[in-house]
Amino acid sequence: MKYVCNYSILRFLPYPETGEFVNIGVVLLASNGEFHYQLDRTRQRVTRFFKTLDHKIYLRARDEVRAELNRLEGFFAERKGEMGTAIGAFKHLIHPRETMMRFSNPGSIGTE
Repeated sequence: MKYVCNYSILRFLPYPETGEFVNIGVVLLASNGEFHYQLDRTRQRVTRFFKTLDHKIYLRARDEVRAELNRLEGFFAERKGEMGTAIGAFKHLIHPRETMMRFSNPGSIGTE
């Protein structure tokens, strides 16, 4: 069976004035209502790129995002058949914000 999936890349952007970021994860909403996410488990890519950044800042921000995504995973599971609600929640999640963690513009992909 084919599914259409909407996805967005999670980016860590600690210094918005430079526009430099590191991709650290992805979120995905499938057309059957399933929500999935994946976050980078290590910090080395980020701390090597942003050499002057205290690694605790990144770890705290990543852990806060992980906690929110875990909560949302349950939310989506409870409302699997409610695609209107799921799409609205997904759009709200990836909506642009002025934080260190930002999502890319959404994309779509078809998969089995």
